[in-house]
Amino acid sequence: MSGAITQTTIPGSFTGNANGFLVIQSTSPTPPTQPVNGTLYNAGNIATLGAGLTFIQSSASTNFTGSGLTANTQYYYYIFAYNNGGCTGGPAYNLAGPLVGTAVTCPAIPNTVATASIVFNGFTLNWTAPTGGALVPLTYTVQVTTDSGYSLHVGGSPFTVLSPITTLTVTGLSSNTLYYYRILASNGCSSAYVTGNVTTLFPLCVAPSSQASSFVLGTVTSTSVPATFSGTASGYLVVRSLTSTPPSQPVNGTTYNAGNVATLGAAFTFVQSGASTAIVGTGLASSTQYHYFIYAYNNSACSGGPAYYLSSPLTGTGTTLAGFNDDCSTAIPLTVGVNCIMSAYSNALATTSSTVGTPAPGCGLYSGGDVWFSAVVPANGILIIDSQAGTILDSGMALYSGSCGALTIIECDDDDSTNGAMSYINRTGLTPGSTVYIRFWEFGNDNNGTFGICASTVSSCQPPFLSDTTNITFTTATINWGPPVVLPTSGYEYVVSTSNTTPAASGIATGALTVNITGLVANTTYYIFVRSNCGGNL
Repeated sequence: MSGAITQTTIPGSFTGNANGFLVIQSTSPTPPTQPVNGTLYNAGNIATLGAGLTFIQSSASTNFTGSGLTANTQYYYYIFAYNNGGCTGGPAYNLAGPLVGTAVTCPAIPNTVATASIVFNGFTLNWTAPTGGALVPLTYTVQVTTDSGYSLHVGGSPFTVLSPITTLTVTGLSSNTLYYYRILASNGCSSAYVTGNVTTLFPLCVAPSSQASSFVLGTVTSTSVPATFSGTASGYLVVRSLTSTPPSQPVNGTTYNAGNVATLGAAFTFVQSGASTAIVGTGLASSTQYHYFIYAYNNSACSGGPAYYLSSPLTGTGTTLAGFNDDCSTAIPLTVGVNCIMSAYSNALATTSSTVGTPAPGCGLYSGGDVWFSAVVPANGILIIDSQAGTILDSGMALYSGSCGALTIIECDDDDSTNGAMSYINRTGLTPGSTVYIRFWEFGNDNNGTFGICASTVSSCQPPFLSDTTNITFTTATINWGPPVVLPTSGYEYVVSTSNTTPAASGIATGALTVNITGLVANTTYYIFVRSNCGGNL
C-alpha cells in the first residue's frame, strides 16, 4: 500500500513488467477465481470471479485507489498480471495466482457526544461509537482543557478510553468554569476530533446559619406599611397576610413569586424575593393590620438554590392609617353654603389617583399628589369652589361630573382665585341635586401640604342691577335696571322717594326692566329703590 489511508480511501501501488494488471477489491481474504484468458473484466462482469468483489481497474497503471470505503474495515486487493499487447487472443493472465495486499481504513469521527451529571467539580461525557466497521478495537483519546486551543489540560488529560467503553467521567475540576473537550477514535490511524464545551456548576447551596432579624416599621400611611430588617443571607422571601398564622415552610430549590405563593397557603400574598432588606409595602387597604413573614435563603454563587433557613420566619406587623381622600371613591363631601367658609385640608400624604375613567385635568401642571372632594349642586345650579393658600402656594383644580370610574371633566383652573395663585371655579347651569367631584393638587406636586377649600352658591333671590336713568325732563324720568343671575320668580318692585332711607313697605310691582316715572317736581332730588320679588324671599 502507498499514500495516506483515510476512513473512506485506501491508495496503493505495485510493480510489474506485464502489459496490464487487473485490480480487484474485496472484504474477504479468499481470492477470486482465476480470470479467464481472452476476457477483459469490468464492473459489469467482475462478479463472474466471485461474490463480494469490486472492480477497481484494468490497465497498465501500477497505482490505484479504493474509494467510497467503510471506516475501520479491512480490505483485500487482488492483482492479476496479463499480456495483451502485440498479440491476439488476449488478455492472457498469469496463472500463478494474484498479488495480494491488505489494509484497514481509519475510523470515522465519534458520534453524538453529550454531557451528563454536571456538578460543581466535574461532568460525564457520553458518545456513540463511530459509524463504520468494527474489525479493529478502537482507542479513544479525550482531551479536556480550559482553553479553546486545547493547550491548558486538566489533570489526567488527554485521557485514553478503550472500546467498547464510550463514556468518561472527569472530576477534580473548578466550579463555575468553562471547559473544552474533544474526542478522536484510533485503530492505528486516527479520526478527526469531535469537539464541545461545558460549564461546571456552582457548589450546592447551603442554607443560611440564621434567620433574618430586627424588623423595623417605616412611616405607615393609609395605603402602605413599609419596613426594614437585617440579615446575612444572600436573599429573603417576604410574604404578607391578614392573619398571624405563618405560611408553610418554603421548599428548597423553589423560587416563589405571585404565581406560586399560594402553595404556601391560600391566605398569603407575595411581596418580594431578593437581596433587598427594605419592604415598600404599598397598595394596601386603609385601617387594616398586615402581617409580614420573612425567610432567609442562600442562592448566590451556588447551585440547587434557594436553600431556606429551616425555622420559624421573622415576623412583623403594621396597621395602615385611616383612608385618605386621594381618589374619587374616597372624596370628602363639601357643604355648599351661601357664603364661602374655608376648611383646612392637606395633600401631604396623597398619591397619584387612578386614571381609569378619569380624564386628565389639562391644567395646573398636574403631576400627581391630588386629593378629591365632592359637592351636591344646589337648586339654582350654581356652584362656586374657591381655595386658599397654606403650605401650598400654587394649586390646580378640576371639576368633574358623572361617577367615579366614568367621569367627565367640566372645567380645570390654575390660579383664578383672588387668594394669590390658588384655584377658583364658578359654574352655572349644573344639574340641581347632582353630585360633582373636585380634584385638587399642588402645582407641579413639589410643595405639598396644607390648603383651604370651600363650596358656595349665590343667594336664590338676588338684587337687580340699576343702570343709568334716562329721558329726564322737568316732571318725568325713565328708570332702567338689569336682571340678576338668578331671575326672580315674581318680577320686581320699585319705589321712588325723596328720602334716602330704604323703604320698609312694598313697592310698585312690575315685570319689566324699565319704568317711566311721571308727576315729578322740577329741581328735586329723587331716590330710586328696585328689588327682586322672589315670592316669600323679597
